[in-house]
Amino acid sequence: MSVGVAALNDQYKDLIRIIQGLHFTKESGGALRAAIVDLDRYVHEHFALEELIMREAAFEGFAAHCAKHRDFEARLQNVEEIRRHSALASFPVAEMVIEFLQQWLVNHIVNADQEYMPALGRHLQSEDTSYQS
Repeated sequence: MSVGVAALNDQYKDLIRIIQGLHFTKESGGALRAAIVDLDRYVHEHFALEELIMREAAFEGFAAHCAKHRDFEARLQNVEEIRRHSALASFPVAEMVIEFLQQWLVNHIVNADQEYMPALGRHLQSEDTSYQS
């Protein structure tokens, strides 16, 4: 998937790598906590860059889009709380995280992120930016 900004495209590739790592964690009973920490780092870096881009592009839906980001962050914290306090094995928690991420990819990246593409396209044509591909 490509959004026309190399830095964002690279981050999406990182997210796919994280999801693949979660599949490995699920199958091997590996370190789910490390995978969630990696995902948390990714989320903060990606959302910060995406929000900077949307702000600079004067995207009209900026506040609503940021609210979706905050919702995702809260859900990720809930996943970590479940993992931390769960007597369950890593498998069910990893499965839950994978399902959640797959839904996020489909519903947010493929749909919600496309909403700011027109504003981003106009912005990229009118200005030289540090994140432009």
